[in-house]
This record gives sequence, structure tokens and C-alpha cells, in this order.
Amino acid sequence: MKPFKNLDQQLKILEDRNLKFKDKKAAKQYLLEYNYYNVVNAYSKFFINSDTNKYYDDVYFEDILEIHHFDKVIKTVIFEGIIEAERHFKSILAYCYCKHFKNDLYSYLDIKTYGSKDIIKVSRQISNFANTLNYYKEKKRNNNSIKHYYKVHSVVPFWVLVDYLTLGEVTYFYNLLPDKIKNDVAKELAKFVKDNLSTNSIKDIHFNVIQKGLENLTELRNITAHNNKMLETTLKNDLPFYDDIHTPLNILNSDNRQSIYNSILYLKFFINYNQYAKINNTIRKRMNNLKGKIKNHSYTDKLFSSIGLPNELQIMQLKTKNN
Repeated sequence: MKPFKNLDQQLKILEDRNLKFKDKKAAKQYLLEYNYYNVVNAYSKFFINSDTNKYYDDVYFEDILEIHHFDKVIKTVIFEGIIEAERHFKSILAYCYCKHFKNDLYSYLDIKTYGSKDIIKVSRQISNFANTLNYYKEKKRNNNSIKHYYKVHSVVPFWVLVDYLTLGEVTYFYNLLPDKIKNDVAKELAKFVKDNLSTNSIKDIHFNVIQKGLENLTELRNITAHNNKMLETTLKNDLPFYDDIHTPLNILNSDNRQSIYNSILYLKFFINYNQYAKINNTIRKRMNNLKGKIKNHSYTDKLFSSIGLPNELQIMQLKTKNN
């Protein structure tokens, strides 16, 4: 196990590896506040010569901080976008599901109403729903809507339950539903794609596109919510190719789509144009700012590539629409 190093010793280690400082006092305070491991180990890779395991001659500690800050800001705006996507998906899912089972408000606890043939997964889903209902029903210090519906109506419809489920839980549920309901949800989500692409002519969205996108967005949501490092992350699914979104950005069907950026593009299935424009323009602005502060663009290009962003600044400014 590595022994504890105080702040002065930490700076000495970095100096021995050829890292320079503009303000050592500020550097020590930053390491105290954010932790050596979370800053240096997480964000130094872009500046290190792999042959010598030392920093290149033109690298300063402050360059590492710029990347750390870039990562924090981008995670914040992505998280906000995913929260909006989660709200939209939950609402649309609840509407389409309840429209289909409008005469059976407890259908989500009936194994026969599911489309999946995997009895174990369906049984686990029903058990999880029952546990959630019981948990909020029995909470003594919280007058929540589940408890209210039990008391007043003796039944809790899915449109109430859905607000108490995580994005991962509703994604799992969506995967188990009959194809008709999944397709109904996909058709409703197509309206977001039409808004983002400013067209009424788009290809139908297969529910597998929605499913895989949700799984990656759930993974990305967890990264951003827990403030884990986003850079150099490869997400679970190689996302399905969707011509209307990918072709205009020169993304080919043969390209791998497991990057952070490809999941950001998938937000176009779940949020409107202005909401997506905010994310797009913030990322574009931060890319520009970073290129202005780190003059050697070979470092920033490696950084952008690590999350799938175009090396050359191909992200276009999106003008917001008037409501």
C-alpha cells in the first residue's frame, strides 16, 4: 500500500515528473479540496509522455485543472438534460401503458400483462413494484401520493407509481412490455426527433433504439450524478444507427457508438430542440474556452476524442426557437 503523502510531498512528486506550477500555494489548496487521486490520477493522462511516464515540457498543473473543470461543467449540463429526458419518458410511458390497460389499474402486478417470455425477469419486476408500493405505503413521516391513493382509492395506478421509479427501473420495465406498447411509446418519442431535426419526415423509431439509448443514458446519469470521471468512458451499448440523426453528422453505420457523445446525441429522442440546444451550445462553448486556455491543441484533441467529441470543432451553434 502506498504511504500517505502530505501536500508538499505531492507537489514534489509532480515536479519530479516534469510538471510545472504557476501558483504552488493555489495548487496545494486545490489538491486539499479535491483530492490528489481525483484530480491528478484522473486527468493527467492527456499530458503524459507514455515512453517516459513524465509530463511533456509545456504542461502546467493549471492545465490539469482546466480539464477537471471542463469535465465538471459538461457533466452538470448533461445531467440536467437527462433529468428532462427522464421526466418526458416516464410521462409518455405512463400514458401509453395506462391507455392500453385502462380497465386494469393493477396490471403491472399481473404476470400475464407482460410481453417478455422471461418469467424470472417479469417476476422480479413485479416483486420490485410490490416492494416499492409497500415501502411508501408504510412510510409514517411522509404523506406521499402512493399512501394517498391507497387511503382514498384503494389502488395505485401506474401513472402514480412511475414517479417513484428510477430511470433504470422504468427502462427495465419498458423492455418487458408487449411490443405494441413499446411501439406506441416510440411513436410518441418520434415527435422529439421531428422537433430537433425541424422536419415532419423521419424514419420510424424501433423500440430497440429507445431501449438501448435509455440503458446508456441511465449509465451516463449515474456517472454524472455521482460525479465520477466521464472522460475516457465507454458505455455499455453500441447504439443502433439512426440515419436521420447520424448521417448529417458524418457518423457511419460501421462506426462504434459507445461514446459519451453518441449518448448525448440520443437525447434528441427524449427532449425538445431548445433543451438539446442548451446542452449542445454549452459543450461547444466549453470546447472553445478550453482550446483558448490550453494552447497546445494536441492535448485538447485527445480529450475531446476520449468522449467521442469531434476533434475539429464540428459542433454547430444551435439557435433557440421562439415558443
